[in-house]
Amino acid sequence: MGATFLTGDRQVGKSVIIGRFLQQTGLSADGFVTSWQDDADGERGLYLAPYGATGGHLLARWDGAAARPVPDIAEVFDTAGTAILDGSGAGDVIVMDELGRLESAALAFQRAVLARLDGPVPVLGVVRDAQTPFLDAVRVRARVIRVHETNRDAVVRQLIEGGL
Repeated sequence: MGATFLTGDRQVGKSVIIGRFLQQTGLSADGFVTSWQDDADGERGLYLAPYGATGGHLLARWDGAAARPVPDIAEVFDTAGTAILDGSGAGDVIVMDELGRLESAALAFQRAVLARLDGPVPVLGVVRDAQTPFLDAVRVRARVIRVHETNRDAVVRQLIEGGL
């Protein structure tokens, strides 16, 4: 059907654009989201969860200077991430927020992502601006829009008017 991925600097509003697009169009979505969350013990963790959910599966910890992936990160993506994607596609749009370098060794997850990109349900996501064989394969299958602080609102309109 089609896929569109947003890319750009950190904290420029890529995930916000996805939320605004879905809200303004009324389309339903499933898929996944990765997000930084503060744990009850005060530590900050990066979690993988179904789109619209909180909590999820721990991918990395923030040590104050950098993200430190959990030792079994490929297994987390290959089991939990693949399960989330296998259960996706019932909504109008599959959200993939975000794809990056952490998935480099998660081959089952990569296959699941590429299968969804080649499938019948449109995909809207965020792809890290990095060069890896997996991320390059994602970009080849999708329209990629670079987001800047100055074009955020225009990107929402572009998605609504031009579709995914």
